[in-house]
Amino acid sequence: MFTKETFIDYFQQILILEKEMEKGYLHILGSIAHPEYKAIFKRLANEERFHQSKVQELIDLFQK
Repeated sequence: MFTKETFIDYFQQILILEKEMEKGYLHILGSIAHPEYKAIFKRLANEERFHQSKVQELIDLFQK
């Protein structure tokens, strides 16, 4: 059975992955010049930040 703590641990692991993905997209974004590709990687990085906020909301929910 899952406990509140195991859910929090799980979501914290997901949060780490989301941050790593954002970091990777930002690295690529800084390494390319093509405007269309830059727009794609900027959007992807923004989506990862959105994911992070949603995962953080779940962590906060379980910490109540």
